[in-house]
Amino acid sequence: LALRVDAPATLLRQASMKAALVRGGPFVSMDYDGLTPLVSCEHAIIELDADEYPRRTLTPADRDYVKGRRFRMKLNDGSTWLLYSVLDAIEFDWIENTLIGRGSGGGGQRRVLLRLTVVPRNTTDAAAAEGVRDQR
Repeated sequence: LALRVDAPATLLRQASMKAALVRGGPFVSMDYDGLTPLVSCEHAIIELDADEYPRRTLTPADRDYVKGRRFRMKLNDGSTWLLYSVLDAIEFDWIENTLIGRGSGGGGQRRVLLRLTVVPRNTTDAAAAEGVRDQR
């Protein structure tokens, strides 16, 4: 099953977002072309960190932007999610339960490929589970 969303054609180009939805797949991949990447969830993000900026874990009080190719989000339901930017580092603004891409859409010409996965809760070694996902 695949999902494709096309924005109305502009004078210069067509914009789109594609996502392959595979039952049982370890990742959801999202391909944004000329659109602003947005990752949102119903649960609150209580911790957020990135591999480039800042070099520390953020809490809701910080509400800074983040930059990198790998992001870890801890939610208030106890789950941990990993988000990867496959092509290049990306910057996100963190607004409540949403990450909004900076400088990559809304008429931007940049293509962004994101991969999202959850870290299993029933593991005794969360770091090892994250490491397995980092290798894919």
